[in-house]
Amino acid sequence: MKIALVNQYVVPPGAGGGSRHLDLAREWAAAGDSVEILSGSFNHFAQEAPHGHRDTLSVHDGVRIHPLWTPGYRGNGLRRILDMVWFGARAALCRKSLSGVDIVIGSSPHPLAACAAAILARRLRVPFIYEVRDLWPETLIDLGSLDREGVAARSLFAIEAKLVRTAAVTVGVPPLMRSYLDSRNLHPRQYVHIPNGAVLSDEVSNERSHRVSRMIDDLGSKGRTVFVYAGSLGRANGVKAVVVAATRLESRGADLVVLGDGPERRSLEELVAKLGSTNVHFTGQLPKPVALACMSASTASIFHLLDAPVFKYGLSPNKLIDYLAAGRPLIYAGPQVENPGTRSGACVIARPGDSASIAEAMRSIISMPVEVRDALGTKARDHATREHSISTLAVRYRDVLNRSA
Repeated sequence: MKIALVNQYVVPPGAGGGSRHLDLAREWAAAGDSVEILSGSFNHFAQEAPHGHRDTLSVHDGVRIHPLWTPGYRGNGLRRILDMVWFGARAALCRKSLSGVDIVIGSSPHPLAACAAAILARRLRVPFIYEVRDLWPETLIDLGSLDREGVAARSLFAIEAKLVRTAAVTVGVPPLMRSYLDSRNLHPRQYVHIPNGAVLSDEVSNERSHRVSRMIDDLGSKGRTVFVYAGSLGRANGVKAVVVAATRLESRGADLVVLGDGPERRSLEELVAKLGSTNVHFTGQLPKPVALACMSASTASIFHLLDAPVFKYGLSPNKLIDYLAAGRPLIYAGPQVENPGTRSGACVIARPGDSASIAEAMRSIISMPVEVRDALGTKARDHATREHSISTLAVRYRDVLNRSA
């Protein structure tokens, strides 16, 4: 089977960012499928366009990635919207590059990428699969970025409805997305839930020689308790509360290592400097294997996400699965909804946006006997292995594609 996948935010190995589709595609290629991915040249996670990543086909473990050039942007303003439109228009014209495909997957966010995939599927006369990872525009409305009754929101809702009606299969990543579709009176032809997963092979996290991994090992050898936050530094992530909590525990021997980048990074660094703290370390975006090694080397990880009504449909972010796969205790400071972290039983719970609550959870980890930490870490890893192995999920997804092609 020849599979085409359209997602602007796929990045090649060695670049920081989400890896769901590249991980799945590698599994499909290993099973004998041919996989073509249309992505954008601009790395949203690192906010940069890597050198040599402009309309240059690259092949990774049998997966062919076509990075379509887009103008790029900073933050989440008008330039990002223009970048999305540009990518959608370019992707919709890539029929020649995808000749011979048997099925086309279009993934959100954003909806214009999925629209391009639907157009390609129609022109190629093959089935279209609509995969929903984030609920747009619902998330943007809840975060205050869009007016529910405005033209933009109504247009995005119309696109969403059209994509669900058009798709042979709608694949939902959020655990309770079917409830969302029901609330919108949307009835997909077929619906399946395939959550995010983690690559669980030992070699993926074997990057302990990297400078950040060495820094974490060095802090640990000095008796410090090292917490890792990995992911975006944007408004919805609310990482300020985590940073403030960590600064309060400098004298308790705690360090916070922040793996990632985003529009809030500069203000967070300025805050740490203003507070005069030396126990918060910003590393910038790291390759996924290095980030996994850093999680494994830490004492515990911290998941933080500000609450919003849209999250009532559950959470299944990649980084939460990666935290569990690292085999370390997890502080979960996020919406109290269906999610892999709390389901694992390996979490210490804190209130999102509440630095005092997060600091208390960190103190709990600091004072926890090593054997208790290890038991929580084992429970986390076991849950990731049982419920979120990318190998198992790829087989489930491939079965769906085979039945639809």
